[in-house]
Amino acid sequence: MLTRRRIPLFTLAATAALVVGISAPSGATPRSSGAQSVVAAHWKDIHGDTTNGLSCPTIKLCVGVDANKVTWSTNPTAGKPHWKHVALEPSSQPTVTTGGVILTVVSCAGPKFCLAADDLGNTFATRNPTGGKRAWHEADVNSIELLSLSCSAPSLCAAIDYYGNALISTDPGAAVPTWRSVSLAANRDGDPPGLSCVGHSVCAAVMGSSKIFYTTNANAARPRWKHVKEPGRGGWDGISCPTASRCVAVGALDFGSHVAVTSNLAAGELTWKSTKVHNKDNDLSTVDCATKSFCFATTDMYTTHAAAKPSAWHAVKAPSSGSQTDVSCATSKWCFISTIDGTFAWHR
Repeated sequence: MLTRRRIPLFTLAATAALVVGISAPSGATPRSSGAQSVVAAHWKDIHGDTTNGLSCPTIKLCVGVDANKVTWSTNPTAGKPHWKHVALEPSSQPTVTTGGVILTVVSCAGPKFCLAADDLGNTFATRNPTGGKRAWHEADVNSIELLSLSCSAPSLCAAIDYYGNALISTDPGAAVPTWRSVSLAANRDGDPPGLSCVGHSVCAAVMGSSKIFYTTNANAARPRWKHVKEPGRGGWDGISCPTASRCVAVGALDFGSHVAVTSNLAAGELTWKSTKVHNKDNDLSTVDCATKSFCFATTDMYTTHAAAKPSAWHAVKAPSSGSQTDVSCATSKWCFISTIDGTFAWHR
């Protein structure tokens, strides 16, 4: 019996990705016309295998998940990075006939805490990501496939499941963690929603519609979720919040690619601004912000000042023609992208 994987595939021809920040990089002069020029790309092929999810909290640790394996490297920026992996299995799933789990996502809140999730509603937590199989322990969340995951601290993780439920835990690493669930919206196509948590109380999510959901009391007994609407035919696919007030969303609105930015998340709808930044055949699907002034979005574009204007975003040549599955920026100088052709490091 085959298990379907739902990973955010984004097919690249000879296109570019997107990065955002506060001051323009040396030697890069943004155009004012809205068209992005392709700037020099510095890519390294660091791992031959693909990953469903990727989280690189520092330049000395990258953790990925693929099938039932967790894979990691403690030198991902080296000339020839060394990777190890371990297979994780649920301790008790008597009704499972697939032969094992499929790990779908992973999020590391620094080098000392990571959480992975699978297609059976389990999480696997560790305070030692490089410690091997015994360092990871399993917990059942809700028996529904978890599509997105974000941990900003060992005391705050959020997830979104296949049916559009948002789940939050303030003890995700506990032997029996508590997860509080609320329905945000129907996940019509089963694609992974975008999710980002920051600090100890803020999370934001997008689910392929024009709504951007957020909560500023994620650590409360009953977190209150609100939403704003950024209009357009289509929806927002990825979001990243580098600070408790600043968030950047990306998506394929109006059959193009758009970004939306706020510098005051809690203030609501009027603080958001959006613009179309990429008019190629490929659409933006995920984004990660290393700082409040630097973000990288797939496909390959970056900016050094997170603003809702086309001139703020710069295209770089794609590392391969394969579909991209995730992006994680350890710093404003190093971002890591997983594709079906392998894992690549981008640096500037």
